[in-house]
Amino acid sequence: MGRVHPGALRAIREKSGLSMRQLAGRMGMNPGTYTRIEGGGVQSRPETLKLIAQHLGVRVEDFTYPNDECPHCKQLGKAS
Repeated sequence: MGRVHPGALRAIREKSGLSMRQLAGRMGMNPGTYTRIEGGGVQSRPETLKLIAQHLGVRVEDFTYPNDECPHCKQLGKAS
């Protein structure tokens, strides 16, 4: 598993109609912790990423990139 791509996770969550606080509450997670995960500010455990994916009805691969490489960032010439 890779690192969270903030834009991808946010888009998926927003499409689901949930706020960050609502999603965190459903998972039993501190809202501040979820905010840091969605923002890409922390490296999350695989179990946490699976929990997020399960609650959003997607695959972990839909909002992460392997080896800390974000293909969108590479196209823009930015590091992930």
